[in-house]
Amino acid sequence: MRFAALLCLAATGVPFAAEPPVQLDLLVQEALRHSTASAAAPIEQRKIVSRVKEAYVRLRHAGRVQETIERERELLRSLLRVAEARYSSGKGLEQDALKAQLQISLLEPRLIEVQSEMHAGEAELNALLGRPPDSILGRPAGDAPKMPAIPLEEQQANAAGASTDYRTAQVAAAQWNVYERTILPQARFAAHASLVAYESGASDFLSVLADYAALIDAEKKRDDLELDLSLAVLRIEELTGVELIH
Repeated sequence: MRFAALLCLAATGVPFAAEPPVQLDLLVQEALRHSTASAAAPIEQRKIVSRVKEAYVRLRHAGRVQETIERERELLRSLLRVAEARYSSGKGLEQDALKAQLQISLLEPRLIEVQSEMHAGEAELNALLGRPPDSILGRPAGDAPKMPAIPLEEQQANAAGASTDYRTAQVAAAQWNVYERTILPQARFAAHASLVAYESGASDFLSVLADYAALIDAEKKRDDLELDLSLAVLRIEELTGVELIH
């Protein structure tokens, strides 16, 4: 099959504690050996492969979200330190420090939720592999998927519905690129500049908080778009039989 230009998503893998990376292709091979699908029809094998890849993709996403939340917490702690220093020197308000601490506390439920998702994802992958539920998997390795841009007419010829997923993946990839290459660098610069201005007394606390909120929202949107792209590519792969995620 001939492919058009590649839509590449150059995101890195997500660290999972200090465990070594685990390769997706090795997990797929292990799952097929564990299941009866290795001797079954290709369509049954494809279902097993799809389940392993989706669990892997969701686990990688949960790890990436955890990493993002931890970065957000460090940013807010920096803001808290500045707010406390300004209050101690009589240049700022106590409520600024209290608001910063509140924002840090509000991250804790999100961390608990994403850690629960990670545990559930690990348990699902272990079940597919025939391992005990608490087996250590390590972090998902490699980059986010690279999606060959299959011509729409070929998708339609291969499987009904693949063209819709293809368009979904195209949109998600395009939006991800805008967030990663344009919006996030701008949001990071604005947040840093705002903090420096607040520290010197040239800006107020609420302006800093607004810039931080914009950065946090952009990072969350970027992570969600990566998941949307990955899931759309997986659906294309399952429908067409073309291996797109390795």
